[in-house]
Amino acid sequence: QCPWKFKYQYVDKTVVPEDKVFELNDAKLRVGSAVHKYAEEIARGREDSIAEIIALEEGHLVHEEEDEFKSMLESVNTFNSKIASFKESRGVIKDLIEVRLGVTADLKPTGFFSNDVFFRGVMDRALLTEDGTAVIIDLKTGKFPSLKYSKDQLDAYSLVAFTTWDFVHTVHPALYFTATGDLLWGAKIKRETFPTWESHPTISFINKSAEEAGTDKILPGKYCSWCQYKIMCLEERKRRREAAKKIRK
Repeated sequence: QCPWKFKYQYVDKTVVPEDKVFELNDAKLRVGSAVHKYAEEIARGREDSIAEIIALEEGHLVHEEEDEFKSMLESVNTFNSKIASFKESRGVIKDLIEVRLGVTADLKPTGFFSNDVFFRGVMDRALLTEDGTAVIIDLKTGKFPSLKYSKDQLDAYSLVAFTTWDFVHTVHPALYFTATGDLLWGAKIKRETFPTWESHPTISFINKSAEEAGTDKILPGKYCSWCQYKIMCLEERKRRREAAKKIRK
């Protein structure tokens, strides 16, 4: 995501003094993880009440976080019902939940934690049909449904799916937003038009990132709010100076 952060974290292995570390609010992350856990338990046939208890205990949610989590449960249940209907109508032969897949450097399937793994993918739900379609759905807990920030993720699904399942000829990815109940479909990807190796957008993205990794190039983004190196970041200092000028005006 940011070559400069990569350099500090993995090349220089810089440790930020405790008194200099920004206090990061991970409430959204924990709520999202709890919703995913609930969805996983429900998909595996767990009773609603038991699934809720498991997700709450694992997420360590408190007060408003718990309320936000509970506000999405009905939407998750609706999603699970839609999946059940889809399975009946489309001849689903495999329903994979929280499936972890790995790909080698020469585009061969391998174990998620294997030593030869080059790229890993985790799918919230993957439905494989008799006619060779892989419907891959990722759950999102954001409140603003959009495919805008998920192109890299949806592209990666095709790479992992076509590599793993020989009989799959079409990948149809989608995002389900639990906060709003919106299901947004990405474009269908056909195996015959599947770009191979360096021409595939995921591989191109990895290669580009690898070339930039360890440099001083700073790429600001939404992930900056989670960066433990903000105190050292020139872009962050610049942003704070500009914010201070606006306040003075």
